[in-house]
Amino acid sequence: MTHTPGPWRPVGDAMKVFAGNMTICDIRGWGHLTGVGGLGLSDEDARDVQHANTRLIVAAPDLLATLKAVWLLLPSVANHDVEQRLRELIEAAIEKAEGTRG
Repeated sequence: MTHTPGPWRPVGDAMKVFAGNMTICDIRGWGHLTGVGGLGLSDEDARDVQHANTRLIVAAPDLLATLKAVWLLLPSVANHDVEQRLRELIEAAIEKAEGTRG
């Protein structure tokens, strides 16, 4: 199974993420960021956290595509040890993003 194709975009004060007219996610957690039992953040700080989460979610398809492109370029790396370590890091990230690794 693959993810919904991008581009993904923030909507409504950057608290929702859409692809076309389909909702990818609705950024929640206000009660966990503010108030009693939460992190006790100010409304401004909580908004900043939610906007940062939204930016990361919106970037996810591009980040995955970039990792896959870099994966294909790795054979051109001159240092085998560097290439191997990059392969390990990239492979782990791609597998995590695609749900093939825990």
